[in-house]
Amino acid sequence: MRCTLPALMAVAALAGCAFDDGNPWSEMSATLSVTFDDASRAGDEGEIRTSNDYLVDLERFSFTVSSVQLLRYGAAGLTFDPASPPAGYSLCHNGHCHADDGSLVSYEEVVINEAGSSTSAIVAFAPDLNAELTDSDGAVVELACDGSDCELPRGEIHAVELEVTELEFAATVRDRPGATATLDEPISVQGFGAPSMTLTALVEWKVDDGWPLRFRAGIELVITAEIFDGIDWTTHAEPGFAGYIVDEVQAGITEHALLSATVIAD
Repeated sequence: MRCTLPALMAVAALAGCAFDDGNPWSEMSATLSVTFDDASRAGDEGEIRTSNDYLVDLERFSFTVSSVQLLRYGAAGLTFDPASPPAGYSLCHNGHCHADDGSLVSYEEVVINEAGSSTSAIVAFAPDLNAELTDSDGAVVELACDGSDCELPRGEIHAVELEVTELEFAATVRDRPGATATLDEPISVQGFGAPSMTLTALVEWKVDDGWPLRFRAGIELVITAEIFDGIDWTTHAEPGFAGYIVDEVQAGITEHALLSATVIAD
């Protein structure tokens, strides 16, 4: 499972000074935006074209973001070298390694897996954001926190982690005109579930002498239309199979979502 696609590495460019002794090194605020990008796959009538010749007409697509955290990894996860991968991985190249179980694992996942229980949350938010992705504007929310929750100690931040706890999906799907027919007629599919899905973006933030006293983090999650490419819609034409759509959409999000984070001085 790939937890994240390209994460935007962010380094603050404006110098700051630490707070007085005994106080946090920096304070932060943050926004979270969630959008659905189907521009490269838009059909003539607004449907989404998939790579396996289906047209997906979205009627509802929403999910709930229940938590956002800034993480610090232990030393085990940070010593990963693609030229000398840890036990359980081999042939690391082009952003992924071959795991012993035969799966392809991204560098990000290797770092996360190696960090294991030594991972600690430096800042945690609970946005409880329900993002309706059929809205072209997506959703944007200010990630508020109280008191020390937004105060950072000196040290490095290695990742931004986002958890999705509910997903709802409804669409009408048909064959693309001119393609080899696999559906006798358009089908309606829908599903609702609680996937507890985690997405992670690696960052390189060093909260130290050169870091701003106060800063804002812009956290962005982009869901791309490629999430539907791996779905065999003929399965969902059969009665009783509609419930599995949530699992397949979740797998597509995990594979193709783009999570990133940038930093600006307040």
